[in-house]
Amino acid sequence: MGLGAAWTAPTEDGGSEITSYDLRTIRSDASQTDKDDPLNWAKTFSAWTTGDPDLRGNAAGLTNGDGYDVQVRASNAIGTSDWSGTRTGTPAIQNTDPSFADDATTREVAENLAVGGNIGTRVTATDSDRDPLTYSIAGSHDLFEIEPERGQLRVKAALDADAGTTSHTLTVEVSDGLNSSDDVDPSIDDTITVTIAVTNVNEPPLVEGTTAIAHVENEGRILAGASYSATDPEGANVNWSVGGIDRGFFAISSGVLSFADDPDFDARPLDDTYEVTVQATEEDDGDNRTRELTGSLAVTVTLSNFDEPPVITGPATVSDYPENSPTTRVVGRYRATDPEGAGVTWSDLTGGNADDFKLNNDGVLTFKASPNREEQDEYSVMLNAFDGNLTGRLTVIVTILDVNEPPVVMRRSGTGDFSIMENSGTAVGDFDAMDPEDRGLTWSLARSGDHGRFEIDDTSGVLSLKEPADYESSDLGTGLVRAYNV
Repeated sequence: MGLGAAWTAPTEDGGSEITSYDLRTIRSDASQTDKDDPLNWAKTFSAWTTGDPDLRGNAAGLTNGDGYDVQVRASNAIGTSDWSGTRTGTPAIQNTDPSFADDATTREVAENLAVGGNIGTRVTATDSDRDPLTYSIAGSHDLFEIEPERGQLRVKAALDADAGTTSHTLTVEVSDGLNSSDDVDPSIDDTITVTIAVTNVNEPPLVEGTTAIAHVENEGRILAGASYSATDPEGANVNWSVGGIDRGFFAISSGVLSFADDPDFDARPLDDTYEVTVQATEEDDGDNRTRELTGSLAVTVTLSNFDEPPVITGPATVSDYPENSPTTRVVGRYRATDPEGAGVTWSDLTGGNADDFKLNNDGVLTFKASPNREEQDEYSVMLNAFDGNLTGRLTVIVTILDVNEPPVVMRRSGTGDFSIMENSGTAVGDFDAMDPEDRGLTWSLARSGDHGRFEIDDTSGVLSLKEPADYESSDLGTGLVRAYNV
C-alpha cells in the first residue's frame, strides 16, 4: 500500500529553485531510539520533481491500517535541507483510476509524414495517485500506433489522402494496472475517441519503368523496353523530359525514351554507359498549387559496339570533268577510315566502268585514258576499302563535260587535189564535214590563191571558180576551205 503526502514549499529556498523533494517514513509505534537512527527510516527519493503542478508524493510499500510517521525535505542546486517536522498518517485502500479530460479529441497529420512520425500532441490521462499509466489502441489498427508509456500517437504505415480516406477514428485506452484495492489489475480504466484527419499534400508523380537498358549502336535511336509511365497522386497530367549528365544524347515523347541521334559507340571509347533521369512534371492546370512537382527515375543505358565497315569520304558525284583531259587530271581524292580504328587498304575497283579508272594507294582516282563525251558521257565506278574483316564501299558517278571540237573537213568524193578542164565551167568540187558535237556548219574560204578566183557556198560546201578556167593563163592556185560549227 502507499501513503500519499502533501506539503507546502519552504519560505526560503536559499536563492535557488527547488528541484525535488524526498519522503521518509517509519512506523509510528517504533521506539524513539529507532526513530533517532536515520537508517531505520524508509526513504522515497525524488517523490516530487520539477514540473509537477502540486507538491504531492507517495510513499509505497507500507502496511495497510498501520500508522506511520512521515517527513519531507527539499533539494536544489545549493544542497539538501533538513528533514521537516513529523506528520502521522495511516495507509488505506484508496487507489483512484486514471481518466481522460474529454470523451473525444482530434489530431491532424499530413499524408506524407514518415512512418514513426508523431501525430500532434500526446493523448494523456490524469491519475491522482500518480501511478505509472499504460496507453493502448482498442483492437488493432493498420495505420497508427501509440507509445504505451507516453500516449504519443505515431504513424505506423504510409498514409495516402489521395486514396479517398482522409479521416480515421480510433479508441485510445488507459490503465494504471491496479484495482481499487491497489492490487494488480490490467483492466482498462478509461477510453477516449480520437479522430485523425489526414491532410493532402501535393506529391510528385511516380515514374515507373525499366532502369537498365542495353543497346547495340547499329540498332538506331529506338530503345527496346524504354516506355515509361507516370502516375500523379493528385491526378494531374504530366509533361515528360530527360535529365542527368547525358541528357543531351536523348529525347522522350509520351514517355518513350530514345536517342536524339543515331548513337556511335566509337565516339565514346572510354565510356559506354549513359546516365539519365526520366522526368515527369505536373502540368499547371490552374489548381492553385504553389509549384508543379517533378518525379524522376534514374536510368542507365549501356551501348555496345557493332563492327562497322570502313567509311570512304570524298566526292560521290563528279560533274565537272572535261572530255579529252589528260590522264594526269584527278577525278577525285578519297580517304578511308575504320570506325573501330583498324588499318584500311584499298581493294580493286568494281562497278560498271571499273576498267576505265585506276586508284593509287593515296586514294587518288584518275582515268586510264582520256574520256570522249561523244563516245560516253557518264561513268560509274565503285571504290572498296577493306579493314581485314569488312569492306566499305562508295559509288562514284563521273559526268563528262562537253568540249567544243572543230569539224573534220573532207572531199565528198575522191581524195587529193582537184583537176579541171579549161573552159569546162566554174565547178571545182564538193566538200563534206563531220562535227563531233553534231552541230550545224557554215562554209568559208580562208584564202584563195593570189587573185581570189575561188568561192564556196556557205551552206552546201560546193567549191567553184568565179570565172571559167583558161589553161594558158596560169595555175589556178590553192585555197583553204573552212567549216565552222554553229
